[in-house]
This record gives sequence, C-alpha cells and structure tokens, in this order.
Amino acid sequence: MNTQLRASGGWWITLATGLATFTALLGLFLQEGFDADALHAGVRWTARGALVSFWIVFVSSSARSLWSSATTRWLVANRRYLGVSFGIFMGFHLLMLIALGVLFPGPFFSQLDALTITGGGLAYAFTAAMVLTSSDRSVRRLGRARWFRLHRMGLWFNWAVFTFTYFGDIRAHPQQGWALTSLWIGAGLRWVTARTRSG
Repeated sequence: MNTQLRASGGWWITLATGLATFTALLGLFLQEGFDADALHAGVRWTARGALVSFWIVFVSSSARSLWSSATTRWLVANRRYLGVSFGIFMGFHLLMLIALGVLFPGPFFSQLDALTITGGGLAYAFTAAMVLTSSDRSVRRLGRARWFRLHRMGLWFNWAVFTFTYFGDIRAHPQQGWALTSLWIGAGLRWVTARTRSG
C-alpha cells in the first residue's frame, strides 16, 4: 500500500518543490531587482514555505492516527519527501540570508544576536542531519531507535525555533498569528496522539 501511495508522490514532490521555489525567487528578482527589499521578501517567502512544509511533516503521523483517510495515509507515505522539501525551503532561506549578509552587511549583522545565531545554527544542523539521513540505508546504519530519536529531536527543536521566532515577531506583525496558532495546534495534535497511544 505504501508503495502505491508513494508512486503518486515520492521524489517528484521534492523536485517540484525545488523547481517551484527557484522559479518563484527568480521571478521575484527579475521583477523587483536584486536589492535588499527583494532579498527580504525572499527571506519571508522561503520562511513561510519552510513553515508550511514543516507543519505538514510535524502533524502527518498524528493526523493519520486521529483521522485515517486517503489523504492522511498519503501524507505519511510521502513524509520523507515532504521532509526533504522542508530542507529545500530551508536551503533557499539560508541562501537569501547569506546574500543579505554579503551584500548588505551593516543592516543584516546589526539585527543578529547570540541567541539567534545559536538557535538558527542548531536548527540548520538538525535539518541537515535529518535530510542526510532520509533514506532506508541511514535507518539501517543508525538503527531505527537512534534514527527515530534524531528525527524527533530535530522536529521538536525546529518547532521551538519557529515558535520562538514568531512569538517574538507577533507584536510588530500581528498578522503572523496564524503561524503561531498552527504551531501550537500541531503540538496539541501530537500530544493527543501520544496520550491516545499510551492509554
């Protein structure tokens, strides 16, 4: 069954994500120019794309447990490829940040602090580790238990970074409340699922 479900997604999801993100950013820069405003727009867009793809991966297993359907089964069957798609969004996001730091170092570095650098750096380290171990061979080499711990820690650390980031930004940008709400809903779904399984 999982093979049939993956046949309608699989690595095509990841390829489509990469091509769509590249095309959207290219269109942005062709229309707006390669300036600070366009790069900031690219940072925001890739952050939102990363959040959406992360949230889908974060809740997919819980959604299937609570509401088993063709859609939730498809999400779980393709969670690996959706997770790598999250990594692609994060990669493009990092490229936008690097471009800002190189081309506009004054404004960029004035907004950084130790907590942002440490939290963001660890989030990227976890994301890279999860992407690089998104294969059956990695599961066999690490062992299922250690592989599961790595990916669970990576998911929850990224959840914490997203939550902290949007919580700190909500006063200046209250329209971002949807992001914070979705993150807490995702955590709630996972908590309910864990309680149901333990009960």
